[in-house]
Amino acid sequence: MDTNLLMPLAQCRNFTELAQVLVESNLYNHDFTGCLIAEVGDDGRIREAGRYGIAGPGPSSDAVPLWDEGLVAQALKLSTPTVIENALEAAEERRLTPSSDIDETLALNGFQTIVTIPLRSSGLLNGVIGLASVAPLTEDLEMNYDYDNLQSLLTLATRSAAYSNPTNNKQPTPSLTMRDRAVLRLLTNGYTNKEIAKELNLSLPTVKLSVSNLLAKFGVPGRKSAAEKARELGLAS
Repeated sequence: MDTNLLMPLAQCRNFTELAQVLVESNLYNHDFTGCLIAEVGDDGRIREAGRYGIAGPGPSSDAVPLWDEGLVAQALKLSTPTVIENALEAAEERRLTPSSDIDETLALNGFQTIVTIPLRSSGLLNGVIGLASVAPLTEDLEMNYDYDNLQSLLTLATRSAAYSNPTNNKQPTPSLTMRDRAVLRLLTNGYTNKEIAKELNLSLPTVKLSVSNLLAKFGVPGRKSAAEKARELGLAS
């Protein structure tokens, strides 16, 4: 079992946190910045459950049928991960999921490479993980973990996230990564995205996605509101 993934996955309380862990765990020898997790319902339709590092409205309210002609549905017929290169072109032409708005969201983010990982339990498809990158592949893609072990871990993690059901309406303090906190510190001090990128030695698209994720985590519409919320929660000075 891949023990260095076991604890982070076990601590995930929802699909958004699970998506974040998968982005930050370097599953492959390629840097992925976005992740979308979807469940397959009893009606044979794929519905978004959570996302991380993907800007735009979400979660998608559209359900993609497994019999869809798009590239994603075709990939899920396989038992192993599928690499979709030239994903931006495919998204702009609505060839990924023609029956949903996911193509528009992925095109908005400029993702060039997508890897779909089918989630199977006892041979049955129950979900899918989509890793997305703004960079094209420069070498053959290789997974850094044993695939069978990863499937077992993901089965446990997705089941835990699916059955998690908070009993109160009070918004909990968001779970922030070290990068989240670094970006938040500069954001609350009035830094622009370009200035944050320079200060933290990050690419501008990465900073934009980080800020978008912070807004989603705080449930606020803009940077000023995020800064105010962070101060209320004692997460920034």
